[in-house]
Amino acid sequence: MNVSFKRIAITLVAMLSFLTVFAQTEQTQTESNRVRFMEKPERVWPFEAEIFYGLGTGFKYHGANADGGGTLGLELRGNIKNTGWDVGAFLRYDATGYDFTGHVSPPDSDYGMSYNLDQYQSAFSIGVVTDYNFRQGRRVNPFAGLGIGYSIYSTAGHDFMHPYETEGCTLSFIPRFGVELFSWVRFTGYAFIVRKGYNTVGISLGLTIGGWHRKSKQSAQTSD
Repeated sequence: MNVSFKRIAITLVAMLSFLTVFAQTEQTQTESNRVRFMEKPERVWPFEAEIFYGLGTGFKYHGANADGGGTLGLELRGNIKNTGWDVGAFLRYDATGYDFTGHVSPPDSDYGMSYNLDQYQSAFSIGVVTDYNFRQGRRVNPFAGLGIGYSIYSTAGHDFMHPYETEGCTLSFIPRFGVELFSWVRFTGYAFIVRKGYNTVGISLGLTIGGWHRKSKQSAQTSD
């Protein structure tokens, strides 16, 4: 991982840590005015959708550090009534890259320009996900969850030969944690675990539609 990307990663982790601490220290609307990380879930709309984009990095692969990474995807979730749990499905695309210059022997001259030491690894996944929302329905809502998917992975750029070409399909696991703000914006720290050379970690920014707070029947009758 190069120095500039380390600075970006450290900054993103610091931002997510700040938001999580803010969620932990927000004062609840109680007579005792105590600080609580976990609250009784509020009523929310049953369904929500999220589109997200994230930046991250892979891990060392055949002696080369990853040249960054990223993710892009869509989630549809259902909120389980009177609980902090949600369940749903996702589509996502994850990628990272490597430059093996200096890590492998120079290619034979017979290959000419068809051999490329820059290798791009990508995976397309479909799967299911669940989260626990610690402050469901509130303005600041920390959450933690796990996704399990079926991933199709390959080395991109078949017009060239690469040092370590791979392709196939397998299960993937996506542990994550983060915070949702005002039921609109989600900051998520994630790990995408599929196989060596494709594993990544990162932070994503998501826009959520649905799942907003709903007034309880009792409060609605009171307002009438």
